[in-house]
Amino acid sequence: MKCAVLFTAVVALLICICSFCRAQEEGEDVLYLKSGKVVRGQILEIVPNKEIRIKTSDGKTKIYEMSAVQDIRKKSASDEEMRNTRSEGNEVKGLKRRIIIQPYVRAGYLLVAPSQEDLKYEGRGSNVSFSMSKTNYGLGAQLLFPLDWRISESFISSWGIDFGFQTLFSSVLVLDNSPLTITTYDDRESAVHLLALANLAHRSLPIDLQTGAGLYFVFWRHDLHSAASQWGAGKTESFSSMDVEFGFLVSGGYNLQVTKDIQMVLMLRLDNIVRYGLTTTASGVAAIKLDI
Repeated sequence: MKCAVLFTAVVALLICICSFCRAQEEGEDVLYLKSGKVVRGQILEIVPNKEIRIKTSDGKTKIYEMSAVQDIRKKSASDEEMRNTRSEGNEVKGLKRRIIIQPYVRAGYLLVAPSQEDLKYEGRGSNVSFSMSKTNYGLGAQLLFPLDWRISESFISSWGIDFGFQTLFSSVLVLDNSPLTITTYDDRESAVHLLALANLAHRSLPIDLQTGAGLYFVFWRHDLHSAASQWGAGKTESFSSMDVEFGFLVSGGYNLQVTKDIQMVLMLRLDNIVRYGLTTTASGVAAIKLDI
């Protein structure tokens, strides 16, 4: 629990600190390239859908293809002018026209797990053996829609949804009432989630920060196995159902540029489900970010 709270606090602190970051120099035009590079100087010419020419502070003139440019910040441009610049057809994809698709796979560990009491195992006898598998896995996808909101000079904000599937845990309790019988209780839980998501992508560093909240549809199955004994035949009973729970996530990660429109994303993610008090999973995530 302490690890989850600490990680959440660190990510929140980073978002707050970075949101106040500003460009290093005032009075300059700034190009933010998809590669993560930042170019400062004076923009000389923009050829829609083709290229942009900029004179850097050392007096050199450089030309970049518009398809390689993530964003432009002009020193005297108002927000309305910036929107007009984007709408003239250049490849700084108007933030309102872009969609980012990010499918991912994940492997994790249950940091905060339910107890035997939470699972209603308490008071079932003294000859009890209890075990729980806390490793889990999952897959999903994110749809992100970058917005033309300048929260800061250093970050591009995106809003979207995160949906996916994950296993949570499995547990086994063996109740030994020999010579009468041996009873095994087997529980498994998994979840499908649908979350509203906020994403901050750093303009010059390959870093993403995320937070989200929404619903987790928790599916559980409870199997009871009674072994055969001299007093009767064994039996198996199964129960299953679904619960809807509120939850939230925080995550942060690193982007690796593969092509101009594709990135490999490696993230550390915390999913917190308000169930049994709080159930928290820490996951390593590998994703492909497709900018279309």
